[in-house]
This record gives sequence, structure tokens and C-alpha cells, in this order.
Amino acid sequence: MRTKSLKLFLALALGVIICLPGVALAAILTFDGISASDTVVGGLAPDINSLSPNYGGFSWTGGVQGGYWGVLTKASYAQPGYNNQLPFPSGTNALINEKGQIGSSLNIISGTPYVYNGAHFAPRTVNDYTPFYGASQLTINGYLGQSLLGSQTFSLSGGPLIYVPSTITGVIDRLEFVPILGGGYYFLMDNFNFTAVPVPPSVLLLGSGILGMVGLGWSRRRKARS
Repeated sequence: MRTKSLKLFLALALGVIICLPGVALAAILTFDGISASDTVVGGLAPDINSLSPNYGGFSWTGGVQGGYWGVLTKASYAQPGYNNQLPFPSGTNALINEKGQIGSSLNIISGTPYVYNGAHFAPRTVNDYTPFYGASQLTINGYLGQSLLGSQTFSLSGGPLIYVPSTITGVIDRLEFVPILGGGYYFLMDNFNFTAVPVPPSVLLLGSGILGMVGLGWSRRRKARS
């Protein structure tokens, strides 16, 4: 019975391994699991790297001009001075390009290539609809290594964050976000949607071979003892 169970296990494991190359590992980062203060100190949202380093498996880096990804809570966005009541798409938190200014850019980098599917965006606003030092447009560039694989530019308007699907096709490992001057350079992002690249078939075939060798060795040892 044990030998039959082992054979069944090996058959099922091999079937899973063979099917894995077609499995897409899609995910959405909502930023709601990050614990951030509802009080913005000095008018600046805290850096995501100080609250949750490598959040979602990504490196959230600033570009030129000292900008960074800040974690903005719904409560802090509703405080006097902002007076915004519209909810964030996923709940409690969103990101803002803090210290955004002319020539500023931010990056999302991964050691594992991925496909960018889209995210929710809006300019920073006051009273929900009036841009408050908010960018009028946003350009997103997708890179694999040093090669630019695609770029998209879209307009930002006041009101709730709107989902903007990606037009950048192919596998990348870095996204660069470049705000374009409106009343300012600030924009919000939520629900970052991406798909992790499946494990290469060559790696999976190696794994299946190792699994088969383990099973064969176990079977031979069983026969030698009987």
C-alpha cells in the first residue's frame, strides 16, 4: 500500500510540475497592511521603506530630487487642509510621491521580473476634486535591465482614484514614474496590480528529475530491505 501511495504522490507531483509553467501568479498590493500614522508630521507622509521595507517583494526607490514613496492614510488625507472625504479604492492607505517636484521620479524595482497590469491614480486634491499641488499627467516607463520596453502617459483629474490599465507589454523589472507639471507634481497610487513571471520550464524540468530520482531511490531501498 505504501508503494502505491508513493507512486500516486509522484504522479500527482509530476503533473503539478508540468502544469506550473502556465500558471500566472497575479497579485494586487493595496498598502492597507502597512501601519502608518493618521497624523502627517510636518506635512509629509512617512517613507514606505521606514514602515515596511521591501513591501510586496519590491524595492520602492526614489529618483532624482530626493522624492520618495510616502504612505498616506485615508484619515490623514481628510484632515483640515485637505478635507477629502472620498475613500481610497481598497480601504485605508494609498501611496503619494512625497517631495514631488520638477524633474522628480520614483521607481518600483524587483529582482524577479514581472508584468505590470495597472493601478489606481489621481492627483493630490483638496475638497476631493480640486487639484492641490497635483500633477496634471503621469508618465510610466517600463524597463528590463537598462532597456526601455514601453511607456505610457495619461492625464490625472480630481476626484476618486481611477484605475488605469497598463499599456506596457512584456516582462519588466523596473517601473519609473515621472509626474508632469500641473498645479504641482504630486500624485496618489493605490492597488498596484502585477503578475509575477512563472518559473522557467527548464527549472521545473530539473525539479521533476530530482523528484523522480528521490522516488526511485526510495523504491530501491524498499526492495533491498524486503
